[in-house]
Amino acid sequence: MDDDNVLPCEDKIAFNSKKDALGAKALAKHRYGNSLVVYKCKYCLLWHLATDYNN
Repeated sequence: MDDDNVLPCEDKIAFNSKKDALGAKALAKHRYGNSLVVYKCKYCLLWHLATDYNN
């Protein structure tokens, strides 16, 4: 696959639903104390987690 067909989010874990992403967020918070945010990606239209720099 050439670089023109690579999505910017290709290296991120993607979730099919917001509910699944929220579950992963809760698990990361419980296990590691990570503060993450859930967002719907404008490129792949799936859900990802990102670091919450506000916390």
